Amino acid sequence: MKKIVRISESEINNIVSKVIKEQRDDIPEDVKLSGNDLYKHILKNYIGPVMDEHDMGDDEYNYYDNVIGWGIEKYLKSEEPERKDDWDYRDELENEIKDWWQPI
Repeated sequence: MKKIVRISESEINNIVSKVIKEQRDDIPEDVKLSGNDLYKHILKNYIGPVMDEHDMGDDEYNYYDNVIGWGIEKYLKSEEPERKDDWDYRDELENEIKDWWQPI
């Protein structure tokens, strides 16, 4: 006999967030990444997949600016949801990654 389970959208979001957190390359939950380790983590797990979804087109600067922004947004939603509305932190993180990675 099959059983139907109903879950809300917020429960789905929580499940997805937990799965993403578990995929942090086995980094213990209480360890906070910083500096180059954090930038590598965001680039590998959030910006890279966004780049795979979008074509560069003619404007290389806009492309990298957008994919970095979208990647940061995904990172904040899944790993630092308490800071997703902290625009100063978001801008600082974007600028730090741009300076560290220097795609263009």
